[in-house]
Amino acid sequence: MSSTTPDSSAPKVQGAISAPITTTSKRVAFAAGTAPGTARARTTAKSSSRRTRPSSTSTHRRRPRPRPRPRHMVYAIMLTEKGMKSFNDAHFGPAPPGLNEEEYQSWWGNEMEALYSIIPRHCLNRFDLRNMDNFELTFVRDGDHEAPAIVFADNSSRRTSSLPDPEQVAAVAKYIHQEGDEPKWYRVAKM
Repeated sequence: MSSTTPDSSAPKVQGAISAPITTTSKRVAFAAGTAPGTARARTTAKSSSRRTRPSSTSTHRRRPRPRPRPRHMVYAIMLTEKGMKSFNDAHFGPAPPGLNEEEYQSWWGNEMEALYSIIPRHCLNRFDLRNMDNFELTFVRDGDHEAPAIVFADNSSRRTSSLPDPEQVAAVAKYIHQEGDEPKWYRVAKM
């Protein structure tokens, strides 16, 4: 209920505007034309005043850039073609006889693709290695070269970053026919 009748009981103030009083609620009464604007009107007024200000005097603070995430690294032994050939000969036998060079290359390419997953899976089960990121196969990058690797640790958490025992590393290197190869920290290749 709003009414626009002048309030005769209100005290008279010198220089005050004598306008009818508009009652908008039980607690607050405003003189007609003096009610505060809406929130939208206030923001429009503020934004228009900001537009007139030069941008060089702005005191607006920028948020600091978030720190980049560290690259995913793994402590691993990268599989080599020489080691895979030796592993294949020991576990699956040599190449079939009577292959010419082109047929041998095709056969060996297929064997390598299979060994990429066979060797890491055998090592995971035989030496009870951790399965990093729930993948049995991890490709690593060393410069421009990418190859599968046997992973011992990674930098994703404290739990997974502990380095293995040297005896375990030596046993894995011997099993994959890469004795003398030491694990290094490699970047995980994006596939």
